[in-house]
Amino acid sequence: SLAKVKELQKAHMESLQYQTLLVQGDSSRARVRLFDYNRCLVDMSSFEVEPTLTVLMVDATCSMGALLDKTRETLTTMFAHITRLTKEEGKNANFQVQICAYRNYNVRADQLLQKSDFSPDPSYLVNFLSGVQIAGGWGDEAIEVGLQHVNSLIEAGLNISQVILIGDAPAQSEEESERKRESQYGESYWESTQFAKMAKYEEEKSRIVSSDVPVHAFYLKERAKTCFESLASSTNGLAAELDVNHPESATTLTDLVCRKLAAAIDPDLERKYMEKFAGGRAFE
Repeated sequence: SLAKVKELQKAHMESLQYQTLLVQGDSSRARVRLFDYNRCLVDMSSFEVEPTLTVLMVDATCSMGALLDKTRETLTTMFAHITRLTKEEGKNANFQVQICAYRNYNVRADQLLQKSDFSPDPSYLVNFLSGVQIAGGWGDEAIEVGLQHVNSLIEAGLNISQVILIGDAPAQSEEESERKRESQYGESYWESTQFAKMAKYEEEKSRIVSSDVPVHAFYLKERAKTCFESLASSTNGLAAELDVNHPESATTLTDLVCRKLAAAIDPDLERKYMEKFAGGRAFE
């Protein structure tokens, strides 16, 4: 997209400016520039307590290019808003996000579910998402694979605060998963991968419900509405429509994600976020 080209052009020009400082021997300004490149938006003192962990689960199939672009463009803004809000309100800002990109069984195992590490650094997450390319897609999608991953994190003892799901297709049934695994690469192939145990949507949904982890589900198309609303309702999460083609979609996406990042830190912060930032508002 044009926005991505401009983003890359800006980064390229900044790297050339840094290179010039090195060639000129201006070590003082070069150190400042290097610090700016690598600084983390999170106050490191906040790491004295356990972080809130959010899994951002996004559909990365061929119809989702606009969503991935919007998410990449707004991640830094999201983190900056939450960091500033928590500082203003005197709250701990130790939150981390993991991005999981799910597809379907018409891609190989290494593409079925791509995931970052948990990180408090938006630049790391932007770089990860820049390497995620749209691929695959096969009707109802493999949401169950993403939920299976979240459940494995919970079972491993991680204190997952919430899941934010964004997609344009409902979850596929157990029968669909079986058929797609067999018809594309064959069950013998999948049995040799990390997905040997086939995820089943209803089972994974029940597991996450029993863990009391809310799933906030934002759907891009009407056909996903019933599934996403049911999942959100079952887990005491929020469901809402997201139109990525709307002129204000970047602001809407930022608000939907940020209000829930804020709520995971402190329930009262969601209201404070909506008062101070919603709709593109900034602090006075």
